Amino acid sequence: MEKIYATLAVISIVLPTLTRLIVRAVDQAGVIREDVLIQTISRQHGFARAGREIRERIQEAIPSSLGRTDDSIGIFLWSERLPVVPRLPLASLTSEKSVDPATLPLAVLVDLACHVIASGCEDDEAIARMRDACGMSRMGKATRARFAEALHEARLMT
Repeated sequence: MEKIYATLAVISIVLPTLTRLIVRAVDQAGVIREDVLIQTISRQHGFARAGREIRERIQEAIPSSLGRTDDSIGIFLWSERLPVVPRLPLASLTSEKSVDPATLPLAVLVDLACHVIASGCEDDEAIARMRDACGMSRMGKATRARFAEALHEARLMT
């Protein structure tokens, strides 16, 4: 416990450095879910998990200049170099063949849904195509619900 308090004191002293680390991590990702950022930063500092105090210190260091979106699965932080937009192509964030939709902001899934529904397919087929585009062979209820949410938003846009 003393180690945590000592670390928290150090984090408070080096808040500008922590802020720079956060900006660098967000810039590298383009868009990152806040809890993933906190986990990444805490692991870089030797913590297996981020407790409440560490999470709060990191959240305090997140600059207000970063864009934010509050999706159904959490808060996403956007790089200062990347404007917050309602549609964002998947390729602008990753070139990976397989990506977890839970790590993507809704704007990416909405863009994907817009491309899929342009072909005129039904919702079940559209969801299957979105799953395939993310490189997934199977999906759970939460992923299906997230794809359905993106489809709904995409249909409102078109």
